[in-house]
Amino acid sequence: MFSNSDKRKFFRKLAEKGLARVKEEFANGAYNSNIHHIRWADEWIQYQEMNFLNLMRAHLRRLFWHSCPLGAWSFIRNKPIIVFQHGKVGSTAIAGGFAKMNTRVHKTHFFSEYLELRHIKKAISKGVGGWKVITLCRDPIAMKISHFFQNLNNQYKQEKGYVGAEDYVKKMTPSELENIFLQQLHEEDNKQGRWPLCWFYDYLQKIFGVNIFDHPFDKAEGYGIYKTKQAEILLIRYEDLRSKGAQAINDFLGITEYQLVDDNVSTDKYYSNQYDVFKRNIKLPEEIVKEIYLSKEMRCLYTNHEIQEFAAKWRVNLDL
Repeated sequence: MFSNSDKRKFFRKLAEKGLARVKEEFANGAYNSNIHHIRWADEWIQYQEMNFLNLMRAHLRRLFWHSCPLGAWSFIRNKPIIVFQHGKVGSTAIAGGFAKMNTRVHKTHFFSEYLELRHIKKAISKGVGGWKVITLCRDPIAMKISHFFQNLNNQYKQEKGYVGAEDYVKKMTPSELENIFLQQLHEEDNKQGRWPLCWFYDYLQKIFGVNIFDHPFDKAEGYGIYKTKQAEILLIRYEDLRSKGAQAINDFLGITEYQLVDDNVSTDKYYSNQYDVFKRNIKLPEEIVKEIYLSKEMRCLYTNHEIQEFAAKWRVNLDL
């Protein structure tokens, strides 16, 4: 048997080898090599230092799933926490809290990002139960805007490179950003309905068999728990995450030591000034604002007063 010291040395060697490979690829011209990228790689590894064992273990687990699918089923018995949600609702802060506790956690939007998640999804479909799932909701329009800025530079990375894309976005005027956002808003919703509210039907309900909108939600408490044959699901409102999230998670899991980690916050991003100006000045079509905020899904999760406050941010008056 290996001692804990031997294991740490082994995983650290893997981590160092991985960083060396990243630097080599950058130096050979992959990823539009420059010193910014290499410094970013160094900082990323340092940032993940407290969690590098978990990262390496996750990598080895993925190799294990590929080479031994039957053994993977027994691996499921030691179930991780699943943070399952659409984007920009605070899931990184939640997952970071579990990483600090050295607790296994999978953060996913669609249960398809990598092989282990797909095996877990298959196990759930076969009736394997006992999962603990944490999901979140948020003011849909605020979420859309946050998601828009988070992913905006991805549209230009191939053409302009990693740093060039950021510089290009920084030079965009408020009117340019507004036109792009409104165009994407119409295109996205024409294809798949009002995202992100439809996510709860398309993913949460299909995988775990629960329609949260058919159940009462304690709006004063800010979170609710739903039980199915496969899982217990904790739903937290993003707006209550800072004040009540940690306590809700501790109660849900029967622990006391969990704490949120501040991470992936829009105000810390390179586009933070543009983001603030955009939110203050964006003119949204009134019919879309009303369609979203007067939906049964919003009325299930938020009070009339809260919905009116959301709409007022976009200068739309709702008579509720």
